[in-house]
Amino acid sequence: MTSILTADGEIYEDEETLKRKFQLYVDVAGDILRGTGETERWLGKDGAALAGENLTHIIARQSLFLSSEIIFHAASGERLKPCQIVLKKPTGGNAGFKLKGEHLPQQDEFKLEFTQDPGMDIGDDEFNSVKGLANSVSGHLADNPDTDLDLTFVEIGDVEALARDMTVNKGEIDDFTREIEDRLRRDSISPDAVSRVENGKYGVVHENGADLKAMQQDLQGLAERVDPSGRLLNVATKTIELDSDGIDEADIVDAVEHAAREFADQGLDAIIFDTLSDSHASYMDKKRDQTEMLVRALAENLLTVAYQSVVDAHLWKTDHLLAEFRADFEEDGLGAEEILKIVSGNLELRAQIDEAQVKFISGGDWLEGLTVAISLDIHSLATRDMLANLLAFADRAGDRHVVLRIGGLTPEIVEKIDALKILQDSGFALALKSEEIGAQDEEKLKRLPADYVILDENLVSSETALNANLNMLIEMAKRCGANGKTLMFEGISSGEVAKLISKIPGSVASGPYFGNAIESFEELRYPMKVKGKS
Repeated sequence: MTSILTADGEIYEDEETLKRKFQLYVDVAGDILRGTGETERWLGKDGAALAGENLTHIIARQSLFLSSEIIFHAASGERLKPCQIVLKKPTGGNAGFKLKGEHLPQQDEFKLEFTQDPGMDIGDDEFNSVKGLANSVSGHLADNPDTDLDLTFVEIGDVEALARDMTVNKGEIDDFTREIEDRLRRDSISPDAVSRVENGKYGVVHENGADLKAMQQDLQGLAERVDPSGRLLNVATKTIELDSDGIDEADIVDAVEHAAREFADQGLDAIIFDTLSDSHASYMDKKRDQTEMLVRALAENLLTVAYQSVVDAHLWKTDHLLAEFRADFEEDGLGAEEILKIVSGNLELRAQIDEAQVKFISGGDWLEGLTVAISLDIHSLATRDMLANLLAFADRAGDRHVVLRIGGLTPEIVEKIDALKILQDSGFALALKSEEIGAQDEEKLKRLPADYVILDENLVSSETALNANLNMLIEMAKRCGANGKTLMFEGISSGEVAKLISKIPGSVASGPYFGNAIESFEELRYPMKVKGKS
């Protein structure tokens, strides 16, 4: 192993580490002055060519709001504590980097040092998820046009039950999971071609003809080591051919996402097709049936409401409840996520759903005394007198409080939409997505028409991911609080992550960890926080 002394006087163990590093020097506005190190490899340009670009141009959407802290530290001259950030790759997709920064007073500039983290090489969505697998398949098909690829779903068994088994400790489970994933990568087309869609359930992209029998035997051996009786773990696989000819990229993502979701929810028995084409046809049939079901629900006023708790984890009290609209039929139904997916890209149908939500809060038929949130698309505010109906409700709202979660924005238009400020001034609290509002300096943060900022779920994908940015998030929560804004975390599924979030005063969180959706006040798991009190 070779030690290398760099121009900065730092010693690195090997050349590979240097290949993953580059430095950017920025001014107080976040404009890049120059770059050094491996900028061409990671950003597609040499250091001199980056001069004049703003830092926000290279940062992926999910990290744009986090970059607000970089800009603040550059302006204040304070040292930026180590954190993680996601940048756009010049070839498409994103890559994660460890980041630290310091002010150089002699040059009056701020130095940022990036070190690529192989464990954070991700796409536009969380890698270990249904969507992450869909993006992985699409990307590997595009990168390997002359190679016949397959997708194998691998079911290890009930890993959740194993985690609850008192005879197996957390360290053993972590080691087992790492060994399983390492073995899957040996047969995958590349190290990033393995996605965990659920605990104990994986999707692996690999070349046609890979020795899956040997892989399954090795995985079964690992399973028997921690569960000798086979009571909880038993390895099984199902392979589908990735015949992508004639299917465009968006349809590939939809087809794989459909198959992966069925697999995550129901296991291998749900994978009844052998090819990507069959999966796509199945998805299109399902989407048509669900759309017809939703249209019927709207026409016959069959939408129902359940509430997800949004919790102040620092106080362990309910901050507000998110109203989730569902369609219930005797023979079938649609959940909140399914409805949002059906109306995605269909502005007319989305507007009808949003009208139903506004009608719901206007009727006042919700849990008395509780603050309730609904989710609206920005395009709906321009249709069918919706803004007027919301303002009419605000005039007679009295003690009823409503949070409007507005989606469909971009950083360029947030400050230009008068409707947001009008709604806020009328008494509504607004919640905006961090990736849709972008980086905020101190002045922009003050003007931002938002009471809540919804952070990207990647930040809480694991205890490790959250820990890496905990100091930055605590500072950000303080800065947002001073400007009348609350950070909102979503997708919390573990107690370890919830405990870390409890260390961030002035933030709220939601997700499976905080309980199932409720339909009555009696089911409320955490007492309601009285506004203005702690």
